[in-house]
Formats: sequence, C-alpha cells, structure tokens
Amino acid sequence: MDYHELARRAAAESIVLLKNDNGILPLDSEKMSKMAVIGKFAKQPRIQGAGSARVTPTRVDIPLEELQNIVGDQVELVYADGYPQDDRIDEQMIQESAALAASADVAVLFVGQPEYVESEMHDLETIELPLHQQKLIKAVTEVQPHCIVVTSSGSALAMNSWIQYVPGVLHSWLTGQGSGRAIADILFGRVNPSGKLSETFPVKLSDNPSHMRIRGENGKLYYREGLYIGYRYYDRKELVPQFSFGHGLSYTTFAYSDLKAVQQDRNVSVTFTVENTGTMSGKEVVQLYVHDEESKWSRPEKELKAFAKIELAPGEKQQVHFMLEERDFAYYNTKYNKWVAETGYFQIVVGSSSRDIRLRERVYCDFGLEPISFHKFSLLNDWISTPKAKSIFEAYLAEMNKHVSEQVVLDEVFIGFWGDFPAIKVFQMFGQTWLVDRSPDDVIAEMIAKFEQ
Repeated sequence: MDYHELARRAAAESIVLLKNDNGILPLDSEKMSKMAVIGKFAKQPRIQGAGSARVTPTRVDIPLEELQNIVGDQVELVYADGYPQDDRIDEQMIQESAALAASADVAVLFVGQPEYVESEMHDLETIELPLHQQKLIKAVTEVQPHCIVVTSSGSALAMNSWIQYVPGVLHSWLTGQGSGRAIADILFGRVNPSGKLSETFPVKLSDNPSHMRIRGENGKLYYREGLYIGYRYYDRKELVPQFSFGHGLSYTTFAYSDLKAVQQDRNVSVTFTVENTGTMSGKEVVQLYVHDEESKWSRPEKELKAFAKIELAPGEKQQVHFMLEERDFAYYNTKYNKWVAETGYFQIVVGSSSRDIRLRERVYCDFGLEPISFHKFSLLNDWISTPKAKSIFEAYLAEMNKHVSEQVVLDEVFIGFWGDFPAIKVFQMFGQTWLVDRSPDDVIAEMIAKFEQ
C-alpha cells in the first residue's frame, strides 16, 4: 500500500469548503496568467499538533510546490511570506503581500493558528487568527477581490472580522503529511471537496456554551452545560453560528427526496433518495437527526443519530437507508436510572448540515408504556397523569374534603399552582383537621400500596 497516497486521500476527504461565493472555486489555470500565494504556511505547512501529538512524517507535501506542479509554466506563481514567525505586526510584509496580490489574477492566502498558540499544556486565549494575519487578509482583499483563504487549525476559528471580504474559504484542519497535495487538488478542482465540520464554528468566542465558566473557581470546574453543547446549544439558544455543525460545501449540488420512516418492531426504518443535480462527481455526507415532539424531560431540539458519505456521478440517484434502534429515541431517565424511549411522536430530520435541513417526516413510535412507580415525594402531576393513580388520589382527596372547611378541587387553577409540588404537601397543607390518627406519610404509603396492588 502507498501510505503517502492514503494520507493524501484522507486529507482530501476531511478538508472543508466553508465558503464559495460566485463559484470562485475551483480555480481554472486556463483563465489566469498570474497567481499570488501568500503566507508562511504555504511553504511551512502546519500538518499536526504540537508536543506529544507530534510524529515524524515519512514525507511532507508542500502546498506551494504542489500548486506549482499543477500550473506548471502556464501560470506565473509568485510568493510572499505575509507575516513573521512570531506575533509581531510587520507592516512592510503586509504591504509587499498586498502589492503582489494586486498584480495577480487571484490570491491564495495560507493562514492559521501557529504552533506556539495551539499546543498542549496551555489554553487558547482566543479563537481569532493572529492579528498580523487578520491585517494581512484585510489588506489583500482591499486590492484583490479574487481572494481565497486557506485556514489551518486544530479547532474552530472565529472569522467574523474578515470573512465578509473573502469569497472563498477552505479549512484544512491539521490534516497530516498529504495535506499539501490535497489542498492544491481541491483548489484546482482535481478533487471535489466533501469534508463536513465536526464542530460548530461560532461567530465569536463568547457564543460558546462554556464561555462563562472557562477556568472554574477555587480549583473546581463544573460542567454545567449538560446536554446543551455544540449544535444542541446553538439550536436551543437560536444563535446563528458562523458555520454550523455538519456544514461543508461541494462543487456540485445534491437534491434530497422521498423520505419515509416506518417503525418495525422496536426499530425505525428510514429511507430517502439523494441525487447529484450538478455537473461534477462528488460526495455528500447525509445527516439524520431526531426531534422528540412530546418529551416530558428537557431534550435538545434535535440530535444526530446517523450519517453516511455517499458518492454520486452527475445525474445519479441513490437511496439511503438507516435503521434506527430504540436507543436512538431514548434519553437517560434519572428517576429510573436507565435509558427510556417514550411512546409518542418524533420527527425524522434529514439534512446536509445541522442547519441545512432538506426533509422532515413525522412518525409515531410505540415503545410501550413507561413503567410507573411512586414514592413519598412524587409530584401531584405524577399522581394525576394516569387514570388509576388519579382515581386513587381523588378518593383520598374526597375523604379529606369531608373533614375540612376549605375544600380542595382539582381544577385548572389548583393544578397550575400545585402540580409541581409533592402530593404529600397537599395533605400537609389542607388536611390537618382530617389527619388526627394518621400522618401524611401514612396516607401516601396507603396510596402507593393501593396503586401497586
């Protein structure tokens, strides 16, 4: 096996085309005579993490060299470092880069988090690009509208200070020794990009769900986000991210149709069709989310339950099939200390990203009745939620009403106030003249015993 070729393929599969306004990509060497390549990462690519994440590659593809190999003598390729190795802002380097970009037909900027910023043993203080790179991008875009930015980092980047000026953005992560060829192949359309974001890219760091509690206090850090991390948080807060979880563009287009969801025993079979409606072969990562319409517990708006990458030629259609299990509809019920899937209506949600939803189908799922049990502090709402339990509670309430002056009526107003109180509190508050020979604890114990008969 050619392991370096495998590294190139893996990089090409994971690189994400974030933005492609007016179809600026792929580049066409036949339509240009001069191309400016700017940024040290074009000559010294950041292909991996630092510290213990560092390994020794067998060889490394250099982006600048790979671009030169593609254009050959047909296009003049000019290069500038763009920024220094450290945090200094070198205005002369920026101006020289802008002048070079202005003289070309297109400019490609290679930027990203430097190794000294994004490494183990310390936290990132920002998810913005270094200031000298932000200034470089702005200076280049002022003189060259045909500008593509290639970013490298191991995590999400904030781009709101410059992305509106750039028509094309390609995020290459830290994709290993074959990434230089992969980037060049994608830029010139030899490979159709098919990567998708595995995390949300926020507009700014403060949009992140953990932002208020980054460092903790007194040596303790509590993870208070619960279920609401990643796209689940942005959905619930109705926050628009810079780029959503699962986002990734292609040089072709895909149409989704014919979604069907059918319960089979305790599983749900989901099928739909995807068609390549463009002019180029490409791969699409289809994503299936589940939305619980009726849960009594707090659940995210939708949860990713399945995904698949499919390859289609122009005009080709393919049916995609997922088999969802009961667990895919479940949440962890702390009352019973186990995973529980509630009988009721769910929505099957299919899309190209968590925010690019193409199909929805409503399906009623029967997972049986939830086991019901009561304890001393079960809520009033729990006691009136099933016919058997409600009849028992009403019988004891009727007996209490015979001995008290202030009658308790289970109307909408009373339930609206007392519903989330333990039922024992109703007897403690209103049944004092009734409870002469027994306690509220005795009453609840009798009610539970009758329910369990």
